[in-house]
Amino acid sequence: MFKQMLQGFQRKTVPFTIVVGLFLLTCSFYEAIWQTPAAHFVTYCVPALLFVAFATGVWMYSFVSYEYRLLHNNLFVRLNILGKPVRAIEVQLDQGTCRLDENYHWRRYMGVRKSLCYLPLLPGHRRCLLTYQEDGVERRLVFRPCDELLALIHEYIDGKEERDGQ
Repeated sequence: MFKQMLQGFQRKTVPFTIVVGLFLLTCSFYEAIWQTPAAHFVTYCVPALLFVAFATGVWMYSFVSYEYRLLHNNLFVRLNILGKPVRAIEVQLDQGTCRLDENYHWRRYMGVRKSLCYLPLLPGHRRCLLTYQEDGVERRLVFRPCDELLALIHEYIDGKEERDGQ
């Protein structure tokens, strides 16, 4: 069994500092346009909405974590919020039905439905796309495995385990 955890901001001071900085930046923008010809309703609402959206996203990532577990030939991906499991995906790694794209780029798969199971604002390992069959339907999972987990997944998908046993 192999386990990898991707956690959001470990220290709550990081998102708090980002939110305070954005708030001060928004306030300085308002001071700059106060009593100018550009001062109208939309000019005030757009930065406020952007501030609220980005601050909420940063704040939420401090409570979110993903857990990747590889048990035999099953990959389990769990979304945890405040330490409690919210959503889980199970992928059975088979030779014929699974493909792993280590050079995932979002533009290549723009119109394709996929499950995003990683934290986008945080640096980490490269994103990978795992395509698999579930109930006869092709599904895609985007996640950020570490190098060791990536090597273990390749063992099951490429069939190295089978060749070693024969």
